[in-house]
Amino acid sequence: MKTIYRILAPIMSLAVFPVLYFLPLIRAMVSSGLLGALTGNTGGTKTNLLTSTLGLGEYTSIKDIVKLSQGDTTTLQAWKSVFDNLGDDFKDRITKEFACGRWLIAALVFFALLVLLTLVFTVLSAVMSKHVVPLCLAGGAFVSALLMNVCFNNFAKPFVTGAINLSSILGNNGGENSAILGALLGNAVTVDYLQLSVAYTVTLFILVVIMVLTLCALVEEKFSKD
Repeated sequence: MKTIYRILAPIMSLAVFPVLYFLPLIRAMVSSGLLGALTGNTGGTKTNLLTSTLGLGEYTSIKDIVKLSQGDTTTLQAWKSVFDNLGDDFKDRITKEFACGRWLIAALVFFALLVLLTLVFTVLSAVMSKHVVPLCLAGGAFVSALLMNVCFNNFAKPFVTGAINLSSILGNNGGENSAILGALLGNAVTVDYLQLSVAYTVTLFILVVIMVLTLCALVEEKFSKD
């Protein structure tokens, strides 16, 4: 069991990193009842803006964000084009008030802690004969992932509930025309969901398996002493 654990646990923990990097980490869906009315969709289901010119329906991975930061205009183009078309005063307000929100910062801190604890676990699980410390590291990474999700949900809540919408973004910026536009469209375009996606779920699964393996190795260690 010790040999199997020393091989399997580090490999599984290493899998967390490509999962977090390549798989979609965030998913968002924006819909518009107004667009549905204009296109003849008068039923209860709102029209998905993924099929419209705005295109605000996305599954976003860290890889996408990195490519966008490197100037790749083919990734996250829908989000980038909408942001680029906003006025400079709008961009400044969004960057200052939303992207730097305390809940988003907290989510990023717990994400960094998750990555760090997983990395340390990968090293120690391969070299340590004792299993208490690796179990604590795996548990800490698991708790960090859960807290990251809680913080991100709190960050997303104002967007989903409508507390932050086009009205709040446009209403106090850009003059009278923007205020009127924000009042008209503020509740017509809504965020259906903004949450962590597949990468988060798969990471949780891997961490649970790792904790179970480490716990089994710890139990075997205790019995072998007896």
